[in-house]
Formats: sequence, C-alpha cells, structure tokens
Amino acid sequence: MKITIVTEASALIGGGHVMRCLTLAAVARDSGCDVTFCVNREAFTAVPRLAAAGFETLIADDPVSSRGLQVAPSDLVIVDSYRSDRHFERALRDKTGSIAVIDDLAERVHDCDLLIDTTWGRAVSDYEGLVPKRATVLAGASYALLRPEFVQARRAALDARAGRSGRLRCLISLGLTDVGGITAAIVRALLASESNFLLDVVVGPNAPSLMELRHLADTFGHVSLHVDVTNMAALMADADVAVGAGGSTSWERCCLGLPTVMVVVADNQHLVASSLAEAGAVVVVECGADQDARAVNALASLSRDDLHRMSAAAAAVTDGHGAARVWSGLRHLVEGGGAGCLAQTHDDSVLNLRSAQPADADQLWQWRNDKVSRANSLDSRIVPWPEHLKWFAGVLADRHRHLLVAECHDVPVGMIRFDAVDGEKGEELFAISFLVAPDWRGRGIGAQVLEAGCRHVRSRRPDARLFGQVRSDNAASRRLFERLGFSAQHDALSDDVVCYSLDGSRPHDG
Repeated sequence: MKITIVTEASALIGGGHVMRCLTLAAVARDSGCDVTFCVNREAFTAVPRLAAAGFETLIADDPVSSRGLQVAPSDLVIVDSYRSDRHFERALRDKTGSIAVIDDLAERVHDCDLLIDTTWGRAVSDYEGLVPKRATVLAGASYALLRPEFVQARRAALDARAGRSGRLRCLISLGLTDVGGITAAIVRALLASESNFLLDVVVGPNAPSLMELRHLADTFGHVSLHVDVTNMAALMADADVAVGAGGSTSWERCCLGLPTVMVVVADNQHLVASSLAEAGAVVVVECGADQDARAVNALASLSRDDLHRMSAAAAAVTDGHGAARVWSGLRHLVEGGGAGCLAQTHDDSVLNLRSAQPADADQLWQWRNDKVSRANSLDSRIVPWPEHLKWFAGVLADRHRHLLVAECHDVPVGMIRFDAVDGEKGEELFAISFLVAPDWRGRGIGAQVLEAGCRHVRSRRPDARLFGQVRSDNAASRRLFERLGFSAQHDALSDDVVCYSLDGSRPHDG
C-alpha cells in the first residue's frame, strides 16, 4: 500500500500536526506500507524528528494548495492541516483512491472518505454536513494518535503516581516551538514564587526561550532542561503534575494520568481545554496578561488529593491505543471495506461474551470513569486506579460474581456484570450492571449486551431472578430493560432510582 501524508509545521502553528502524522506513519510502515510525507520546508526546523524518522519526504513551498501539489499516485492520501478543505481535497482525487483527513476544528467542509478528530468530547454529529454522507467519522480521544511508548508506560505510570510521596515533580511542556517564549515566562514565575517543585522543562531546539532556559537550568539545581526529547513518556510518567498547552500532548498526558494546569495558547485549544476541565483532568488558565502568575497560583492551589482525582479523570480520557484503531479503519477503507467497514453491526450473531481477564482491568476502568458512564451510574464519582484494581481483583476471585466482556469482531464493545445477592427463602437473585464502550454508544449495542448477558446467566441459572437499578432520568437504559420484559417499580428508598426485575424462567420478548 502506498500512502502519502500531506501536512505542515512552523514556529507559528507548532509541530503537533507532523508529530501525530509521524505516529500514524510508523504504524503503517510497521504493517508493510510505503509512506511518503509532503511538507513545507519549515517543518524540518519545527520538528527535527521528521528527518530522523527516515520517511521519504517531498518539500513544497505550500503543500496544502493545488499549485504546490506534489503528491504522487497513492492508494491513500492523509491530510492534516487547518488550511485543508474540500477544494484542496477534491484536487487530490486524481492522485488517489481514498482520502483521509485529520481535523479538530469541525468548521470546514471536507471531501474525504474518512475523517479523524481526536478531540475529547467530539461527536460524530459535529461533522454532519461537513463531510460526504458516505464518509466515516472517527471522533473522540479514544482515537488519539499516541506513540507506542505511551501505551507501554501507562500501567507503571498509574501505579507509581498513585503511591508516590515526597517532593512534587512538575513537567513544563508548552509546545516544541515555544510560541512567544511562554516556557521561560512560566519557569521564571515558578522560581520567583519559591515553589518546592522539581522542574523538568521541555522545548524544541529552536525555541525562542532556549538560551534563557539554559541559564536558568545552570543556575538552579532543581531545574532540568530537556531539548528535542525522545523520552517524553518517561518524563510524563515521572511527573506528579504538568503545565502544558492544549495541543496534541494533551492526550499523551491523559494516557499516563498526568494532572495538568493547561495554558490555552491558541484559539483552537479552547474546546480541548473546556472539555478536559469538565472531565476533571485539567485546571485551565486562559492566555493573556499575567498568565504565568495565574498558572503558578493554579499549581499552588492543588492538593495531593486534587492531583489523585485529576489523575484518575485524565487516565479515563484515552488508553493510548488510538493509532491502532485509526490504522484499522484506514486499512479497511483502502482494502475495499469502504466507509461502512467501521460501522458497528446490529447483527448480534457476531457479539461474543467472554469472562473478564486481568488484562481487562485498564479498559474497564477507563469505561467506568468515562463522563457519560458516570452520569448514568448510581455512583457518579471518579474511581481512583488503586481502588479499581482492588475491586477488580475481588470480582475475578469471587465465584458468585460474573464479569463478562462483550466483543464484536474481537473488539471490546462493553461489559456486563451479575452479582449474586441473598434473596428471600433461598431465591437466587442476580444484580445487573452493564455499560457500553464510549465508541460504540448509540448503535444498538447496549440491547445486545444486556440480552446476551441475560441469556448467559439463564443458561446456567434458569430459575434465578435478575434485577437492575437505573437512574430514573436514564431513559435509554430504562427502554432496554423494558424491551427485554423486565417489570419496573420505583425504589422505595429513592425516587431517583427505578428497579427492574425479571423473574426466574420468565421468557423475555427481546
């Protein structure tokens, strides 16, 4: 498969577009594909890693224009630029069979076959009318394009951060290009505040404040400077908190559960900042007068309990496997699966239930702490990682509890749990809890998971009574229970909860 990636980077727009494309390109190359980049000349200065990656690269004065187009015939063209729109993409149609676009603004009309927007909180419906009807939209931070080292470091980072004590380590990383010299301003403000943080400062080799940062690192023993790093995952894993911008590194920090004071340095970062603040993963500092002082004050206000809560919220945003998910979609698209290849099926014959395994702990924790899952749960708090691990191990070891993972085409799409409880006069009772993976909501999977789970238990305990408790305002779950023949009554202890019950051996009409 021949793939061409059209993207750009500069001191003004930063290096995020190129960095996430490099991640996707590496996955494609590992799968045996021939990948070529088409970039502007300044991209090499803004992102030195581009040259080091070893991909064939074409240089254009303006890669995102019909006049500057240098794309050779390819099976797939991937475009990642805020200046790309339907006019440029339409000009690519003579060069390729498939076009994919990476976007995070949802404000321009595209002519593409697949669109990827990794913004937390982004919905497929945000692109209604902006992409062709045939196009597939992959929306949400579960598709964040992160390098493999972040996935590999995730478990150890979460474990270490949960039990760490002593002097706090702060990672300051506001973009490789350090727009406006903001990095040095933040470091100066922290040093002036006489904070007790150990500081790791990350910038690119052409950062405007590099010379000043070298001087500060030489002067203050608790300041370490890292230029053009290749070990960002390790630096994030070692940190207790970060000061960062709202660019692509937001998802790296979330993957490793790193709490962040987020400084908004560009207009397109407002959605990311507000969404992650709502999720509880960041504290936002708007760009403007005295932003450095406000960032320092925000850091100083965070207690260790705050950091633990923010860490759990951040880690629930993305698990780091987004590049593999996106590549799967791209591969199917080019190989003839078409846009519909990623649409979740309504054919329950392909839905499979299996017992949960220890390796599922992270995935289920992420689903549980998703903001929609919490909003629909009777317990809406964010569950810390150590608490989840203890609970998960207890469930797996308890023969009276059945924790099942639902898969569709070997992809986890949800979970359902049945907990045996004591009934009157020896009656077998099982309490039901279930949820659907964020990427699979709204596609009919919930009904299939609930029905398949009930069949699973009934095949082993035909006389057991099954019941579930649902928030009265959770209309979707209430409809699912009612569709399967469960009878409803309000909880005697709470008007906000509806109890659904299905007696033993009673057929359901699902």
